[in-house]
Amino acid sequence: MNMGAPIFRQLELLPMQAQALLNSSACHITAVGRRRDGRMRYWCLAHKANATGKYGGRLKICRGANIRPISAEETLALNIDQYGGGVALWGAVPPIYDTTRLPLDRGIHVRAREISGGDKIHDGTFRAVKLNGGQIPEDGITISETDAEQCIRL
Repeated sequence: MNMGAPIFRQLELLPMQAQALLNSSACHITAVGRRRDGRMRYWCLAHKANATGKYGGRLKICRGANIRPISAEETLALNIDQYGGGVALWGAVPPIYDTTRLPLDRGIHVRAREISGGDKIHDGTFRAVKLNGGQIPEDGITISETDAEQCIRL
């Protein structure tokens, strides 16, 4: 394996016991390549989450270990072909510092309009969003709150 190149071949990273790992709460952390600064990048196969710490160190538990699984009720199914007025998605992540006592928004925030300038059909935050539509692969694309946090950390 070339550790200097990014690796996108998830199936090659999963061991034969992958299903057993997914059912387990224990992390299974492995090196998956190098960062731009030359240090190692680590990934948890059990939780499908980042396990790289400060200065490229390997974490003892991954960033997804203590997050409860996302249920179907917490996932918005969105066919983007139905929203000619546009669909916007962005990560709603907790702030670094908060002096309020307001509840924190976490997940994927969605805004969708059927017609341009029309009322918003969707305007809320969900733990996950599954996108479908003509320009999207048949199985759809699922974006979760964990994905939003990973983007912010990169």
